[in-house]
Amino acid sequence: MDRDILLSTTRWSGRAMTALHIAWRNVTGERRRWAVSTVALGVAAMLVIFLEGTSRWITGSSTAYVDHTGSQLIVAQRGIDDFLFAQSAFPEATMAQVSHLPGVASVDPVVGVNGVVSVRGTHLPVYLVGFNPGQSGGPWKLEDGSKQPHGSEVVLDRGFARVAGVHIGDSLTLFGHQLRIVGTSAQTDAAGDFFLFVPLDVAESIGGVGTVSYGLVQLKPGASPRDVASQIDQLPGVHAVARQQVAANDRAMITTSFAQPVQVLAVVGLIAGVLIAGIVLYTAAVEHSRDYSVLKAIGAGAGVVYGSALLQSIVLSVFGVLLGWGLATALSAAFDAWDPVVESRLDLDLVAAVSALIVAVNVLAALLPVRHVSRVDPQEVFKA
Repeated sequence: MDRDILLSTTRWSGRAMTALHIAWRNVTGERRRWAVSTVALGVAAMLVIFLEGTSRWITGSSTAYVDHTGSQLIVAQRGIDDFLFAQSAFPEATMAQVSHLPGVASVDPVVGVNGVVSVRGTHLPVYLVGFNPGQSGGPWKLEDGSKQPHGSEVVLDRGFARVAGVHIGDSLTLFGHQLRIVGTSAQTDAAGDFFLFVPLDVAESIGGVGTVSYGLVQLKPGASPRDVASQIDQLPGVHAVARQQVAANDRAMITTSFAQPVQVLAVVGLIAGVLIAGIVLYTAAVEHSRDYSVLKAIGAGAGVVYGSALLQSIVLSVFGVLLGWGLATALSAAFDAWDPVVESRLDLDLVAAVSALIVAVNVLAALLPVRHVSRVDPQEVFKA
């Protein structure tokens, strides 16, 4: 029994080494072709990975503000259940009523103002957020400076600051107000809509004195969100929406408006990429079909023929995907350095999913012609 196992292991080892030798000879014997093929696949993979990362950033950034408020419920004007695309407004006095409801630990008012600001000849979409320093509703990640604006001060998204060419300590006119920059925030670009943070009274002077846009509700331990929301709904002119629902509504609208077109481009790029790789490998396998037939004629099994084609495909796919990943990372860094309006989230799971698909298509493209060769009668190889 041990001898049979040893023979079987030796046989499989020999076949594997033979397949590896043939694959290596084919690749190294045509270095220019495989280099060009790898670059073509790398460029295609870069396009797919970058666009997929951009699509993920668009959907993820659209809910970043709401996700980081930490509130369980959000009070809004009745009939409004989203954050980015609506202009909610209700009396500030309503906040006091909400704060006295059973189960409410605290409620922090914020004022949101959608608009477009012209800086250096460029029109940029912004979302101005007014909040009370020390309470929730302000920037959640600071890049530089302070995240607590007071008086006529503002915290700018870092991308907005870079496009506008301003720095901490500079002054900037926003919505008719001269504001001094005290900080820059990171991850506050919601699909190209830059968040700017000012004290609550500054935002009220823009959106309307005595009114707020949203109330961020923190519940007491053990309090039922449904019960508290039911009580808030009984107040005039407002209703309560779960934070997760507000985020889902914003995400759905962002996806429809921005992410879906990007996703279509990503799918087109993916199809083009895998077709490029597939055609390259299919052509290579066809051109080596006589070699495979000779191998079969001299006694090589189907495992050796398939194995060599499979190894060639995997080598090209791995190097192509690694090159594409590197190029996508460089492209993302270039955007971040020179035009920080668009970002791309190159998460490992996304790269792994795209790589797996490309490898699968490449393997199929390489094995299809080999499958035909494996059915050829070895005697046909030696006919004139």
